[in-house]
Amino acid sequence: MNRLFKIFFIFIFVLAGVNAVNAQIEVVSSDYRYEPGNDLSKQRSIENIEVDLGESGADQHWDFSGIELEGDYSNYIEHIGDPDGKPGADSFATANICVWEENEASPYTVYAYMNVNEDHFNHLGMTYTMSGSDSAAMIFQVETIGNALSFPIAFNDEWEYVLNFSDDEDWIDRDSVHCIVDAWGTITDLAGTFNCLRVQRYTREFEQHEEGMETDTNYEYFWVVPDFGEIVRITGQKNEEEPDFTSGSFTRLTGVEMTGISSRTETEIPVLTCLEPAYPNPFNPNTTLRFKMAQRGMVTIDIYDISGRIVASLLNSSYSPGSYSVDFNGVNLGSGVYFAKFSAGNTTETQRLLLTK
Repeated sequence: MNRLFKIFFIFIFVLAGVNAVNAQIEVVSSDYRYEPGNDLSKQRSIENIEVDLGESGADQHWDFSGIELEGDYSNYIEHIGDPDGKPGADSFATANICVWEENEASPYTVYAYMNVNEDHFNHLGMTYTMSGSDSAAMIFQVETIGNALSFPIAFNDEWEYVLNFSDDEDWIDRDSVHCIVDAWGTITDLAGTFNCLRVQRYTREFEQHEEGMETDTNYEYFWVVPDFGEIVRITGQKNEEEPDFTSGSFTRLTGVEMTGISSRTETEIPVLTCLEPAYPNPFNPNTTLRFKMAQRGMVTIDIYDISGRIVASLLNSSYSPGSYSVDFNGVNLGSGVYFAKFSAGNTTETQRLLLTK
């Protein structure tokens, strides 16, 4: 199996947020950063560079802000969306998340499909398309033995799983993976300083060729932080067997953009979870609904007509503490009274909207 396809697909599972209270740091399902509508800007070194992994254990600090990727690096964007309508999505019936990469340096696009729930995360497979095409050129199914990630995870957690890749139901590749959360502390990079967990991952890849079986090995590390998720990843060279390697590829998160819903607009955490007045109201045909989250939780916003029928579902995702806004477009609706229902944890509010045309 082409190794480049897997480089994107296999690494994305650790993008998670972290709750931190002193030494008690853990990742739970509601922390998971993959939410449809997010665009994640990243930077990746093309050639291996000199790296300092630091130490394992409690209360560590890592500072990568001095690493400048000049010359041999690429900027790219990971788009996170719903599987519906994506190339080959019909082959992954249980997928609820699809991630694909926009990279001008690549002649193809890889679409990774996965299932995320309160208990675990698992890979389901991937497709890829060539430039200028919107249909899948090839589809890879993935059988996961064990869970790629089981919630919650915390310092010293350790787990193993196996990924079986198949093309047309023939096994072509198998990855045996061992993970351990080997450190916690703080990390400093371009976005600032954050509490974090460090995940060490060791992979043995068995790939079937006409001439026989080829085995490759690899060590890599991921740092995950609140709200930003995976902020840094360092991957050792192919067939790396030394966990304290000093040369590898470096990937960092450089920005997060949310499509259809803006991220927090305040630096202070709100005291109350609430829905604020829509503006403009009356409106034609666009208005903006603003809400505040005092703590992380699931948010739903649905629009009802006067008969109680849902005419639009704007949100159904988890959000961190902060202030947010989402746009509502009533271009396909008739003039009249509508109601926006906001639900977050134990808070439920309804607001009257007037569409005038």
